[in-house]
Amino acid sequence: LCNALSKADYAVKTATSVEDKIDSIQQQLDEVKEENKYLRKKITQQEDYSRKINLKFEGIPEAQEESDPALLHEIYRVFRQMNIENPESIILSNYHRIGQKKANRRGVRTVLVKFISQKHRDLVWSKKKNLQGSNIFIKEHFSEVTEEARRALYPYAKSARILGEAHTM
Repeated sequence: LCNALSKADYAVKTATSVEDKIDSIQQQLDEVKEENKYLRKKITQQEDYSRKINLKFEGIPEAQEESDPALLHEIYRVFRQMNIENPESIILSNYHRIGQKKANRRGVRTVLVKFISQKHRDLVWSKKKNLQGSNIFIKEHFSEVTEEARRALYPYAKSARILGEAHTM
């Protein structure tokens, strides 16, 4: 009987020790989850910040064998269409189409444009209304997380616009 009590006492102490370890591990897991959430938010902020000088152009015609100079010419043609004076003075850091070109693909790939200066980027952004009626659209470049959040807000922004309420995204 004494031996059975000793074994039961040992089992209770072991179970208590295991529960304490589980509680400690759960607390560590919760801390890691919070840190992960914080770091994901910081990464999204950094991605959005690094993309704030970019604009995405949709609808710029794509030649079969398009070269970099030909794409640059098309970008400047769009700038002229937007009534930007002396568009060649806008210096671009980089520009390219997004995605792989496919042989049977209809439509055109989006053009990502990175500007040298925020001033030039903002000038182009402010003139985007001059493209109304064309098939060319300009969008800001955000991280995928921000894009998803904005997509979720579009229906609310559309309702506010229909009701004549002020809104921003």
